[in-house]
Amino acid sequence: TLNLLTPGMPNYMLADWDRERFASSASPAFDLIAAADTAAATTFGILLEPQRVARLVEFHRRDPANPGAGDVLARVQQAVMTTPNAARTRPIAEAVRARYAFSLMDLAGADTTAAVKAAAASGLRDMSDALQGQGGDHAVWLRSRIEDFLEAPADVNPPAIEAETLPPGGPIGYAPYETCWHCD
Repeated sequence: TLNLLTPGMPNYMLADWDRERFASSASPAFDLIAAADTAAATTFGILLEPQRVARLVEFHRRDPANPGAGDVLARVQQAVMTTPNAARTRPIAEAVRARYAFSLMDLAGADTTAAVKAAAASGLRDMSDALQGQGGDHAVWLRSRIEDFLEAPADVNPPAIEAETLPPGGPIGYAPYETCWHCD
């Protein structure tokens, strides 16, 4: 389990021994929150890509049976606002919530249609309302960031910390020691 893991030892025999590691503020320990934030940034970056959201708006306009941008954002918000049962996972959920809010801010500030910007702003207002009912420092901080953005979008730099980039290469191991899983 994660409780038993210790930081890996650097191997200076390899020129880039740490290239497949997530950069972290807890280095050399594995930072689960930074990894979750990176995964959330990757997911929301794909899901909330401006052209994708514009297609949601357009396809919903053509056929109201199709999900619209507001429908998708409401479902995502429902998922990210779910409160975890364990106190240990609460910081992970908070990081994902913050990344979702920052992704909506990016979408609202993107070079895209007014309908997409309006959907993003509406998603931010809905999230702010949902955070109002929650206690805790993180909820208060995130709500204030959202409110600041909605009042003056150009004056707010959304991410507190930029999400780390995914490490290059395959997710496991070092290439010379990996076997070809698809070869005969």
